[in-house]
Amino acid sequence: MTIAATRWVMTAPGVPMVREAFAAGPLAAGEVAIEVAGCGVCHTDLGYFYDGVRTNHALPLALGHEVAGRVAAAGEGAEAWVGKPVLVHDREAHAEVTEALVAWAAVQSRVVPGILHCFSGDLSMAMALVAAGFRISFALPVSFSSNHGPRDAATAIPEAALLVETDSPYLGGAPERRNEPTTTLRVAAELARLRGVEPESIATVVRAAYGSSLA
Repeated sequence: MTIAATRWVMTAPGVPMVREAFAAGPLAAGEVAIEVAGCGVCHTDLGYFYDGVRTNHALPLALGHEVAGRVAAAGEGAEAWVGKPVLVHDREAHAEVTEALVAWAAVQSRVVPGILHCFSGDLSMAMALVAAGFRISFALPVSFSSNHGPRDAATAIPEAALLVETDSPYLGGAPERRNEPTTTLRVAAELARLRGVEPESIATVVRAAYGSSLA
């Protein structure tokens, strides 16, 4: 089965992106197709567009950095993913993202409509999204004392909404420190300190939150 789809394509530095139609699929075993609600533009895209920084692949290139939406179709063996949410990474667009996600969640049937990846917002944003059913995932920046918004959120949101992650390989604590899977232990320890509980308690609630998010 093929899927009628559209994409935004970069063709040359400084040239406006082009919206083009294409046929996606057929989906191979284990593959999924995402109905996109939003798509980010990463620093490498901007470096190419504004400064002509060399790309790793030949043009034209379709944008697709940290896509958010829902799984609309799946290949063999991945059918259980249909209808599931896709991660959202918000950066310096808190009000707009909150408004869009709360409105989107209102028309979904899922108990958990999505997950905020590497949360960088504040307490009011987190509470609005938790009320709409979203999970809030914290990476290592929650341990930085200057990162007031995420730290306030991590202290106050319901424990059932907590998730942890690394966002590896970036967001390490210092230039000499590697960001690897064990970094989640540091994140969990900081959440425990902020909330005045034992790290084992954080591990228990996070495990339950992951389970309910994927149900």
